[in-house]
Amino acid sequence: EVSLPARALLPPPKKSILVRVMGTTLTAAVCTQKYIYLAHVGDSRAYLQTKEGLVQITTDHTFVQNLIQSGQLTEKAALSHPYRHVITRAVGIEQFLEVDFFEAHWTLGDTLLLCSDGLTNMVSDEQIQSQLSRKASLEEQGHALLNLALENGGQDNITLCLARREADHR
Repeated sequence: EVSLPARALLPPPKKSILVRVMGTTLTAAVCTQKYIYLAHVGDSRAYLQTKEGLVQITTDHTFVQNLIQSGQLTEKAALSHPYRHVITRAVGIEQFLEVDFFEAHWTLGDTLLLCSDGLTNMVSDEQIQSQLSRKASLEEQGHALLNLALENGGQDNITLCLARREADHR
């Protein structure tokens, strides 16, 4: 249950306003033989690399994403918008948390990427797809993505987790 950690993170009511507005993002996955089940809050992301290409599964909970979805802002303009880092949902802010749930089918060879905005703010989707398309181990791909983010400035925490759908074991 995602609401348990949300309640545990709520600060005592007498803390400063700064502490009361601090929260965290969450993108969690459970992978089965055929499906990926995701819970998502905030601006961390889940991507699935398939033979057809890279697909962003989650949708950011940010001020600029709301502007994009309403047609008030383009994807390109969002990259430099002054409020691009303002998240609209986070774990630990409110007692009751609205969580998005996703289900994705995956097949042999597909790769799942869960990552913080520290990666996606520094590495483009095209660069992510290029790295995940390489014939390399998950460890090598992860190090390559981390190094790209660091080379591009690495201005935030960079967190990533990779999983690959491999052959069925019988």
